[in-house]
Amino acid sequence: MKNKILVIGIVSFFSFAFAKAQRGIKVGYVNMEYILESVPEYQEASRQLDQKMQKWKQEIDQMGNEISQMKASLQNEKVLLTKELIEEKEEDIALKQQELSEYQQKRFGPQGDFLLQKQQLIQPVQDQVFNEIQKIGNQKKYDLLVDSSEAALLYSADRHDLSDQVLRAIGRTGKRKAAEDKRSNQEMEKDEPYLSVIEAEKKEEKE
Repeated sequence: MKNKILVIGIVSFFSFAFAKAQRGIKVGYVNMEYILESVPEYQEASRQLDQKMQKWKQEIDQMGNEISQMKASLQNEKVLLTKELIEEKEEDIALKQQELSEYQQKRFGPQGDFLLQKQQLIQPVQDQVFNEIQKIGNQKKYDLLVDSSEAALLYSADRHDLSDQVLRAIGRTGKRKAAEDKRSNQEMEKDEPYLSVIEAEKKEEKE
């Protein structure tokens, strides 16, 4: 029975693939990096997360420096210390190293504060973007949508880029339009011939 179901599943898959090949697969792409850079909430969340990360790294560096100083001090004083004192200082160093390891896990481990904060601050924005991508993909009847910031696209027509559609869907205007407008204005200024003050005044009078 299981083999029969498997055969049916394989046949169905190849039938679907053949049908897709016959009509052509419709593929679009989005630039997730560009989209997220254009969302102020994402930028603010990233900034807050980066500040916390830098603070935690400084604390870890400080603890590491303290351990290094303890080791150096013990090495310099070893000849003057008894065996008991040496062992006591080595235990203090081992304890500090354990505290450092536990703190690193607390901040940057698999269940650490960094990942938890990232989920709380950034995940909601990413979820909103992914939801809109799913909607647009379904509405436009795309078979595949690719993230162009992760995959190397050697060529694709602009009409397949849905990045700005996603931004419009979440109520944002991308930086791309502003950059294109600025570039367009600069090109217009370059194309306009130079006019002297007198020529400019004459032109204004004619207009």
